[in-house]
Amino acid sequence: MIKNFLKKYLPPSSKTFQNAVLQLEDDIKQKTESQQALAITFHDPLQKVIDQNVEIQDQLNLIQKRSESGSAELLQLREQVQGQLTMLKDQISCTSSELARIREQVSELKNIRQSLTDEIGKSFGALNEKIDVLSLQKQMVFWYTYAVQRQTSLSEAQRSFYRSLPKAEGDLRIIQNMEVYLLKNFIRICNENGLNYWLQGGTLLGAIRHKGFIPWDDDMDISMPRADFDKLQLILSKSEQFAICDYYHLVNRYWFSRIPKFICVASNTDFFLDIFVQECVPCPPEDEQAFWQHVCRMREELSDTLEALLPELTQPYSDVPIKNSDDKKKVDSVFNEFIQKTNAWSGCKGDSLVYYWSVPYVKFSWQRIYRQDVIFPLKTQNFEGEICCVPKHYEAYARDEYGDYLRLSNDFGLHGHWDVFSFGNQIEKASKFLTSVSETNKNFEGR
Repeated sequence: MIKNFLKKYLPPSSKTFQNAVLQLEDDIKQKTESQQALAITFHDPLQKVIDQNVEIQDQLNLIQKRSESGSAELLQLREQVQGQLTMLKDQISCTSSELARIREQVSELKNIRQSLTDEIGKSFGALNEKIDVLSLQKQMVFWYTYAVQRQTSLSEAQRSFYRSLPKAEGDLRIIQNMEVYLLKNFIRICNENGLNYWLQGGTLLGAIRHKGFIPWDDDMDISMPRADFDKLQLILSKSEQFAICDYYHLVNRYWFSRIPKFICVASNTDFFLDIFVQECVPCPPEDEQAFWQHVCRMREELSDTLEALLPELTQPYSDVPIKNSDDKKKVDSVFNEFIQKTNAWSGCKGDSLVYYWSVPYVKFSWQRIYRQDVIFPLKTQNFEGEICCVPKHYEAYARDEYGDYLRLSNDFGLHGHWDVFSFGNQIEKASKFLTSVSETNKNFEGR
């Protein structure tokens, strides 16, 4: 087109025309080569993009095919699961029906068992009543025969019978003699310092009935007002021969307790006297029942608190002292807190005083409270040759705990405590210690 334009306005033979044509051809050639070079430059990347696009399309097609295949498999799996669920529902339905039937049978069996239990209970109750009547009849025959033979009253015959029972022998008597030694020195310390105490439990019963140990008994129980006990602790803190050692039971909540024990350090034995501290608080007679309920609630709360504390202790403690200082501090803190809480009852007012077993004796929750005039002024009884203090109304006090203590009990000849402790060589140690004390006393008397 340009060439024709040049031909129209410039003569073909002219030099100018030829030069213009040549120049134009050169320009066209250069532009053509430049465009070819540019095309070559963009060809490879463009081809690569095209190839990648093809590859991606192939992958998309493959994914689509797999998706279509997976959808079919998923649909098949869903159908299988649905079938299994339906089967499981049917089984659950059958099982529920069977369980309901079993529950009905169990309920019927429980009713039958309860009915049988009630019948057995009634039968045993009636049988026990008959046994008690027969036992009482046999005892009455025994006691009347015994009284007639000795030409004395029934009451005196009973007392004479118990006093005539032979003393314990062997190891049991060594234990009793060791405890009598402890009792003798305990009484001496109390008399020298004006401290109140009284025989308690089986020891009181032994004093009343046997004038000493119940022949098969192996421990001694002493009661002491809190104020006198605190003074005793202070006195014994300066003694090298005797001491107070707390024993703890923190295994079974029913038996949770902290019991102070009077021991002889010089004997190097584990024998002791149990001391039951009696709290004294003002309480009008009309409030006694309410106060006792308060004491029982405090003991229950104490048990709950101790039970929560047990996991924090380094070991369980069953009728042993606590040697770990941290454990002892934690446990004593709980016991002391509840002693204060119990004695701080809002109804504690007036001039009428009552005594009750301190709350650390959780296991003795059956014990009652006693008015001051039941205990004081104290009287005395003979126990193994020692003159000991007992409550003013000691017979009523003993009956309150044991009922008719002159009848033959079911555990006649069987009672004992020391089976829960490990003797080891304690009997031998006690025997040697008592022999040395006896020889010392003889030498002293011979001077």
